[in-house]
Amino acid sequence: MAFDGRLAEHDEILPAITADADPLPPSAIERRLLAIAETRDRRAYLKMLAAQPLYHPIELGAATDTSVREAGTFALDGRTVCPVYTAGVLPRPHPRYVFEATTLGALADMLPDPAERRVDAVAVNPRTPWSTTLPTDAAERAVWRTLTKDPSRTWPPDGLVTHAVRAARRGPLLHGLACGAQLCMLNGVPWNTLDFHGAGFSNERHRLRVWWGVTDRETWKATRNRLLGIDVPPDPWELVLDARVRLAARFGLPVPPGVWRDSVEARLRRMWNDGAPCPPGADALLDTTVAELRALVGSITWYEARFRADGLLAPGAVIPSAVAWNLGRASMMARWGVACRYGTENEVRRALEHVSGQARRVYGSWEEFGAGYVLGRCLHFDAEEFGSWYTDARWCFQTLTSDTDSPWRTVPFRL
Repeated sequence: MAFDGRLAEHDEILPAITADADPLPPSAIERRLLAIAETRDRRAYLKMLAAQPLYHPIELGAATDTSVREAGTFALDGRTVCPVYTAGVLPRPHPRYVFEATTLGALADMLPDPAERRVDAVAVNPRTPWSTTLPTDAAERAVWRTLTKDPSRTWPPDGLVTHAVRAARRGPLLHGLACGAQLCMLNGVPWNTLDFHGAGFSNERHRLRVWWGVTDRETWKATRNRLLGIDVPPDPWELVLDARVRLAARFGLPVPPGVWRDSVEARLRRMWNDGAPCPPGADALLDTTVAELRALVGSITWYEARFRADGLLAPGAVIPSAVAWNLGRASMMARWGVACRYGTENEVRRALEHVSGQARRVYGSWEEFGAGYVLGRCLHFDAEEFGSWYTDARWCFQTLTSDTDSPWRTVPFRL
């Protein structure tokens, strides 16, 4: 994997944080670890550490998009150590180094063989005010493996992850990051930083290859542009939702489903043949498409009724667009571009600002945006089953609209 120079060169390869510059731990993970460390309960500390993803640096040229077999070592303060970091400590992404994610238990098998190379210690968050060192003997490693097998361990971390430092400033950039907060929650990654490493380099490349078919810069750019709505037609459900928006503007809400279906069909038949009449029976493909979009009216109506019952929509409210589904994913896709070294920092910024502008053009509040995201996710995956594709998104929506520290409570929707 050759270095391609897409990220700007800088000196921050490994984190270096001083108490004077950043006196508070950067995220909840470091705060919890610090609180346990102060009790001097070593087993409790290791158990907490075993429940977290740990990140270790590796040269980009030595990384793969599958798995990492051995953790690297660095000379720090006169010792040979394997440095690992919790997520909140990670630095600005570097053009020649990446961070891989592992667990404390897996690290036990990834350390170099002592017979071949000496490793004095595992350094947890070295050169920070929250650093700890761990011995690497066989007995210690056995403890790591045992604790990591604890079924109470969660991966990814449960809940919203916010960075107290290295956060983006207010404005379209922070707003665009907040548009991806639901996916950040589901992936257990911080929502408010551009210094994005995700679940580690190999894990993120694997995720993009399996879920998105993204394998290089060109496929990443094409996927990003599709989600941003650049040079691609809208999803079919946008035509259906827009038909109701037009009817509501003329006649008000509620729009009777039969009137809505007829409006969708009439509009599609006008569009199909560049405005020329295309009555039923004249084109078999058109008739099939009409039937699918008429049925989509029923699906949207069914989902909105469930959303109202679950508090995602106010009584009588409707969803004007499901484009939030693409915009939320575009917010994450931009950050994945940096984590996987497919995109540049400037490209990420432009994409996030575009996401912010589009979201504010279509929606009037975070609640509207969030409901649009959940609807798009359900129409894409759920098939009216109200399974985990819905319940997970509902949990994110309810957390983001109620948690006082949530971006949807702290970042104004209207800038």
